[in-house]
Amino acid sequence: MQTMPSILGDDRFKRMFENPDYQVDEQSEEFRLLNPIVSKAGQKRKKKLRQLVATKQVAKDIEEPEGQVSSEEESSDDDKSWLEEVRKQRRLLRQEDKHCRRQERKEIEGNAGLLEKMQNRGKKTPKAPESKKSSQPQFYQIKCGEEFRSFNEMAHKQKIQKASLEDRLKLEEQDGLSVADTAVGSKQITFTLKKSDKQMKQQQAEHEHNKERKKLRRSAGQLKSVLCKQVTMNTEVPRLEFSFLEEGFSAWDIVEQKINELSLTDDRDAFYVCDLGDVLKKHLRWTRGLPRVTPFYAVKCNDSRAVVMTLASLGTGFDCASKSLGVHPCRIIYANPCKQVSQMKYASAQGVQMMTFDSEVELMKVARYHDNAK
Repeated sequence: MQTMPSILGDDRFKRMFENPDYQVDEQSEEFRLLNPIVSKAGQKRKKKLRQLVATKQVAKDIEEPEGQVSSEEESSDDDKSWLEEVRKQRRLLRQEDKHCRRQERKEIEGNAGLLEKMQNRGKKTPKAPESKKSSQPQFYQIKCGEEFRSFNEMAHKQKIQKASLEDRLKLEEQDGLSVADTAVGSKQITFTLKKSDKQMKQQQAEHEHNKERKKLRRSAGQLKSVLCKQVTMNTEVPRLEFSFLEEGFSAWDIVEQKINELSLTDDRDAFYVCDLGDVLKKHLRWTRGLPRVTPFYAVKCNDSRAVVMTLASLGTGFDCASKSLGVHPCRIIYANPCKQVSQMKYASAQGVQMMTFDSEVELMKVARYHDNAK
């Protein structure tokens, strides 16, 4: 039987023991806060094992002698001790944090003062040296984990610290990348995608194009709106508004005006344009080609009141699934693939007799609830 190598000698896990990133940093904030809890838990586990071994030889019903501390009191004392240890570590961390910030503030102030001295020295005119003393180099200590690039960067950092919270948040949003440490030691990175130069140029070009169109747009004040004559149908007197174009204007001018109006608002719904003159031409073509066939218009294609009233004035029938159109019932076909009982009763009460059916079940429903159906 082949012996398997130990886990320490397995090359697949070699990097885990050699990479320093897998090592526990005992000086980190997370370790120092969790270490008292973990150590106390280990001590409790060992203590319980010792008590278990010691009580194996003793009967379970023996009461504890007077004056001996019970296990519950000992556990409460242990809890108090590790809580005190956690609080102590937190106090130490706060003190270290304050000390680090104080040292960083002193370094920034010293670098700013040195930068100001260097700038003032550069403004002065060069003079002959008064003494022969040679200037000694000055050394500055850089905080661990930081990289020194220039004095300008230090001045910029100091300027950011003096800025308001709103300005600092705006600068962070412009950077597009933010890095933060979580409570368990991991890092969280948030980034924002920025538009490319090509997209910015295209957006700017569209903005200028819309601005130019607003200047060249013609006013629609010259268009006249008049009311058509009143048509009495089914005891209703609808009033419809139509627009007549003067010479020099076309239907495209109306469409272009509608597009410009929608581009200035947040309403992006689609709209359609209907030419009632074309509807009239199609109806006349039907009556000339099929004079003995009465057309029935499907209202679901366009239920605009202007279209319905125009076709009603021409004597067209309607194929609908709604309750009321404002035309005579003899010119309506109630067509619905799944008719409701209430709708069939309403059609029977209003005198609508012509119906369609798509299945045997629909035919039985019509026969049961509509006696005069055709």
